[in-house]
Amino acid sequence: MRCRDCESHLTDGREAVLGESLKRELAAHLEKCPACRALRDDLKRLRASAPGLAAPPLPAALERRVRAFCHDEIGKLERQTEERRKRPALPAFFWPAFGALVALTAATILPGLKDLFLDGEWTSRTTLALVFVVQNVLTLLFAPVILLRRLDSGSLCRE
Repeated sequence: MRCRDCESHLTDGREAVLGESLKRELAAHLEKCPACRALRDDLKRLRASAPGLAAPPLPAALERRVRAFCHDEIGKLERQTEERRKRPALPAFFWPAFGALVALTAATILPGLKDLFLDGEWTSRTTLALVFVVQNVLTLLFAPVILLRRLDSGSLCRE
């Protein structure tokens, strides 16, 4: 273990929740390294003297500003969530486009597959059919994600 790692584990104050192997590594490093051992001892003394210290009081004006800011941010999040709930899951033009792609795919695939299975030949129609299948599958898988992202960014008209 490096001194930097040891210091990080000691200063975050969570040595008690480290895993067993990490505890062993930390103990082995502390045995060998006097600087890290001194840091550990200093931190123990500091933590022992700190429990009686109270947090400084927050000025009333600052507290009001922070609370108002947090209230505004929470309100914005609630309004955004409400807007998302009101929107349809997908734009209205998705389903007609989906139907057109399915019809186009079927019309293109059938002759190509007939060539492949009945004649056993790999023709340009077979290649075209497979290209359409792959293209349409990818389009249908990723189109909803892309459309919903665009709706969130406001680049498409909302219904």
